[in-house]
Amino acid sequence: ASAAANQKYTGAYLNDLNTNIADNSGFSSTSPTEYNNTVSNINDAIAVMNGRISTIDAYYEAYQAALDMEALYKDSIGYQDLAALATVKSVLADYAELDVTVKNNDELNAITAEVEGVNKAMNDRCAAIDAFDGNIADAENAFIDNAPYSNLAEFKALEQAYNANKDLAKFAVTDEELKAANDAVSGAI
Repeated sequence: ASAAANQKYTGAYLNDLNTNIADNSGFSSTSPTEYNNTVSNINDAIAVMNGRISTIDAYYEAYQAALDMEALYKDSIGYQDLAALATVKSVLADYAELDVTVKNNDELNAITAEVEGVNKAMNDRCAAIDAFDGNIADAENAFIDNAPYSNLAEFKALEQAYNANKDLAKFAVTDEELKAANDAVSGAI
């Protein structure tokens, strides 16, 4: 598909490419140097436009990932209350009406990085919650599997770490508190 066929690619970058092509459409020369320079200028303009397309596509990919994340977690018990999800929703609202055609590549790259950053923060938080749940389950299984060794110091350390963290409000605590709980339980397993 051509860039002109998709409105999101219109704007200054496409105009510059079209101008370059139009300026060179009647080119005629017998000089290899002039010919090579003209071809090089057109190829450079095409490369700039391809970079622009990649920049726009990266933004839309990040934005769609944020939309998918919001849809996945908006009704999930506990997850809908995460500060990370609230940040995802806020960024989605901020850029819901973004006109990419008026943003230059640097501006659009910065916006894309922001969207990717909130996506990563939400993914990291969800992974930490999953790890916490796994660590608690592993600790509970260790108690069952190792009951005959309940008098050992390692068993007591696991029991202490488990008891200190099993009722953690995993959706309400900070990332640092969740990491500390994960480290405490996993370190004792």
